Amino acid sequence: MSELDGFPTDLGSILVRMGVITFEQLHAAVEKQHLTKEKLGDVLVKDQHITAAILLEALELQSGLRTADGVPVSALSRLFNRAVDSYQESNLRIGSVLDGAVTSKR
Repeated sequence: MSELDGFPTDLGSILVRMGVITFEQLHAAVEKQHLTKEKLGDVLVKDQHITAAILLEALELQSGLRTADGVPVSALSRLFNRAVDSYQESNLRIGSVLDGAVTSKR
């Protein structure tokens, strides 16, 4: 029995936890996947929700989570760090938009 029994290791959950897609994007991609029979990662890359590099990173994390004996500290650490990076990138984009809106009102 692993300490992470019940921790989601499916690709979609990992990508959401990484902060690179939203639940809405995942839901739409899963619906499209059922129609096209493509792999979920391929659908997300084709629809430009993620890059091939992000897909590879998520698949490596998935492998680390699924094959670890005990708690996969390395994979969980990478997942956490990626989520923090995504959050910071998002805040920078929002800040730039807000700065532009303030500048244009002056």
